[in-house]
Amino acid sequence: MSLRLLGLCCFALLSQSAAAYVIDGNLQPDWSINKTTMAPGSAVKGYTVEDWTRNGSGFLSPGYGGQAYDAEALYVDFDATTLYLGLITGMNPAMRMGNGNYAPGDFLIDFGRDGKFEYGFTTTDIKNTNGSAYRPTIKVGSLYRIGDATNGWYFGLWNGQNKNYANGRDPVAVKAGTLIGDGKVATSGPVSGYGQYATDTHYMYEAAIPLALFGGDWGKPFDVQWSMLCGNDVISADPVASVPEPMSLALVGSALGALALSRRKRRA
Repeated sequence: MSLRLLGLCCFALLSQSAAAYVIDGNLQPDWSINKTTMAPGSAVKGYTVEDWTRNGSGFLSPGYGGQAYDAEALYVDFDATTLYLGLITGMNPAMRMGNGNYAPGDFLIDFGRDGKFEYGFTTTDIKNTNGSAYRPTIKVGSLYRIGDATNGWYFGLWNGQNKNYANGRDPVAVKAGTLIGDGKVATSGPVSGYGQYATDTHYMYEAAIPLALFGGDWGKPFDVQWSMLCGNDVISADPVASVPEPMSLALVGSALGALALSRRKRRA
C-alpha cells in the first residue's frame, strides 16, 4: 500500500461522517430521526427533544405562542472538519417581524458552557412585514463572533432567563459582530408526521460550519441554543466533548499496520 493510497484511505475514514450530511433542510435521511420520538440515530453526539404543544396559543417556556412558536428538537454532530446542526420547529422560516409576529432566530454557540455565547450562526434572511431587511448588514449562513454582547445580540422579551445578560434576557439572534466566515444553511417547507402530534406542521433547519472558523475555541465543551426573536421558546443541546471518533482512529491504525506489513514484505 503506497503512502498516497494510505492518505486517501485515512481521509475517507475520517471524513465518513461529513459525507453523510447533505445540507438541504431534510433532516430525516441524514440524522436518522425516529418520526415518533424525534430522537436521532445513536451516532449523533447531542440532541434535545421538547415537543410541547399543538394548539394555537399554548404555553411553551418561557412564553406563549403554541405550535407556531414551538422549538421542538435540536441536534448537534461533528466530524474532523465540520460542525452540523439540525432543528425541528413549528416556526416558519419565512415568518416576518411585525404586527405581533416574530421571525426565527439564529444558532448560538457557547464555548466553555458558562452561559455566555461567543458565536452566532445566521439561519434566515429576516424581513419586516413590508419586505424590507430587518438586519441589512448581516449575511445568512455565516458565523459571527460577538464581542460586545449589549450591541451584538438581539434579545428575547423575557426577563430572568440568563443571568449573564441585562435583565436576564436570552440572546436570540445576531445583530452585529465580526464576520468570521461562511458555512451552509438550508430550511424546509412544511412537513408533518413527526412527534407526538402527527398532524402538526413542522419546519426543518440544517447547517454546517467549518471547525477551522472557531480557531482555538474548538476542543472546549460547548452548548448550542436556538430560539425565535421573541424568545418565547428556547431549546439547547449539550454535545459530548469534541474528540476523534474511536472507530475512525481504530480504522486508521489498521491502515498504518497494513502499510508497515507491506514494507516488510517488499524488503524481504
